[in-house]
Amino acid sequence: MPFRCFCFFGAVASTAGATTPAHLILPATTLGLAVAGTIARFTRLAMLEVLRQSCPRTARANGAPRWRQVAWNALPNAAIPTVTVIGFQLGWLIGGSVVIETVSAWRGAGRPDFRDFGVKRRVAGIDPVAGNG
Repeated sequence: MPFRCFCFFGAVASTAGATTPAHLILPATTLGLAVAGTIARFTRLAMLEVLRQSCPRTARANGAPRWRQVAWNALPNAAIPTVTVIGFQLGWLIGGSVVIETVSAWRGAGRPDFRDFGVKRRVAGIDPVAGNG
């Protein structure tokens, strides 16, 4: 969907090749929008659940302002499950980046180049696990 919308801005968001940093707008927007809704929903759910627990209620009873209840008490506790969901989405982002690089005609994980295969294995974590790195 973002490809259809942004292709009209051909000079800024080209879909064929990468000549300037401005050409990063379309692929980054496509990957970011794909997971932004899931992460936002889960963060909201975690915050609502944490705000019903005893720690923020105790801070409220002690007279702490609302921003302090959220920033110091609720947000760190809600960040734990949110970071877990972001970790689960990371695999989807890596797989999606292969598709986006192929569609955008970028060189990267979407176009295998066996000269830099060792670098890709190290990034994927295969060499450190196998004891080769």
